[in-house]
Amino acid sequence: MIDLFETAMGVAGRIDKLIFSSRIRKTVFTSLILVLITLTIFIHFLPSPQVPEMPCPPDGYVDLGLQPTLWWVGGAPITPILFEMGLDPNSHIAYEVLLGTDKDNLSPLEWQYGGNKLGYLNHNLTSPLQPGATYFWKIRAKNRLNKNADGPVWKFSTIPLPTIEYFVADQEIIESNMTVNLSWSVINASETIIGPDLGTVPQKGDLTIVPLENVSYTLMASNFAGDRTYELHITVLENSTYNSVKMSEGHQ
Repeated sequence: MIDLFETAMGVAGRIDKLIFSSRIRKTVFTSLILVLITLTIFIHFLPSPQVPEMPCPPDGYVDLGLQPTLWWVGGAPITPILFEMGLDPNSHIAYEVLLGTDKDNLSPLEWQYGGNKLGYLNHNLTSPLQPGATYFWKIRAKNRLNKNADGPVWKFSTIPLPTIEYFVADQEIIESNMTVNLSWSVINASETIIGPDLGTVPQKGDLTIVPLENVSYTLMASNFAGDRTYELHITVLENSTYNSVKMSEGHQ
């Protein structure tokens, strides 16, 4: 009887211990689930970074240089309690700069970083852009919880290369001491030069010259985007040779 009683009591103790342990595990598991749900809800309602705004160059700007600095205003609202504890996810904001000529396919550039204070941030382009092209760009702000705030897509156009409409001479083969009239027209140039020795000239004009020997004149039109050149050759012949050339042209 004693052995049977002791055996029964041992079994009862083990059953009670098992039930007690199961209840503890269930309580701990339930508490953990509640904590995770509460934390998820709390994180969900934490503020995201401010949407980037006030771009520079302004949206739609034209004739921009080929290696500009892109500016925008960024920042983030803080959660006071977390901020005081040094745990605010908006205390450190990363900004991804996206740029490209296709509005729907922008390429990421380098990340820039800032704090929560509202203010201007910038990105310096290290590689020159293409002249005469339209670019689209946007800024994506991300905090420490990877909560994003995408700015709108802005655009600007770079300055085009100069255009040489024409650079001509009224005659390209002349006799010694004859005059030549040069005419030219250039668009979108900050400086126009005719070499080798005529110097700076207006974007559009004409000039009478007396070449003493064979010479090649080069018109160079320049601006911030670069330069374009056009060459014009003048041949100066001796009188007898010049007359022979003209007679030959007349018989053609």
